[in-house]
Amino acid sequence: MGTTISIFMISVISKDWSQSRSLAPSNLILLSAAFTNIAIQTFASVEYLFRVVWREIYILKAFQKSVFVLYPLIVFSSFWITAWLCVFYCLKIATFSHPLFLRLKLKISGLVPWLILGTLVASLVVSVSVIGHLIELYPTNSTALPPVIEGTIYTYSSSFVIFMFILGYSLPLSMIITSVVMILASLYRHTQRIQENSTGFSRPSVEAHKGAAKTILSLLLLYVCFYLCLILTLSDQSGHRRSVMFYIYKNMTVLYPLVHALILLMSNPKFKTVALKILCHRWCK
Repeated sequence: MGTTISIFMISVISKDWSQSRSLAPSNLILLSAAFTNIAIQTFASVEYLFRVVWREIYILKAFQKSVFVLYPLIVFSSFWITAWLCVFYCLKIATFSHPLFLRLKLKISGLVPWLILGTLVASLVVSVSVIGHLIELYPTNSTALPPVIEGTIYTYSSSFVIFMFILGYSLPLSMIITSVVMILASLYRHTQRIQENSTGFSRPSVEAHKGAAKTILSLLLLYVCFYLCLILTLSDQSGHRRSVMFYIYKNMTVLYPLVHALILLMSNPKFKTVALKILCHRWCK
């Protein structure tokens, strides 16, 4: 379902792109978010398939190291793109008179492609650097292995890597929280001014604030759930692949793209309109 919704979003954005010959900054972020959702879902499915069906490949050192490089790359990218989406909504909808806020408000549209490119490069650098900080958790010649584990399983060897991961995941979280606070503060100011002078401010502006606040709050809740599972799993170095927390985290990895895609779908009027037309055309026949 998550992959299907993401493909639907990509199709709608691509159609608008082909018709207008230009890609809006918000659509570029949504397009990037859809691709990262598909990447997370695909990676989780492939990794599980190899772990269960093709264990002779799964236990290879090259495959294990690829997992430890690709997964942080995809997840880091997804989190940062979500953070940029929240920041974009905040800058476009919130109203503050601070010079720095106004400058960012004017320049954010032109910065979006560079922010996404910088996110991918930074995520790749962090992911590749992990290779030098891996150790064998369950050596091949160990007689204490469970029957289902026959090969080399890796984990992180350095607490510094764990610290860098926590820091890397915390920065997007702090950006999302800041965006939520600013949107809510701007909404509160709008509401107060409407009460004082109902003709001075338009109702669509307030509705835009409410819509952005709901979207960012939903993304924040999803991010926090995934973040807590991730941090607890990273902190579990003794039984990383066998702990209850690890399996909760793996399930959260599968659910994250679906819930993330649903939030983006329901928060975008264009997506909802096209989806309703498709469903009506399908079921009203």
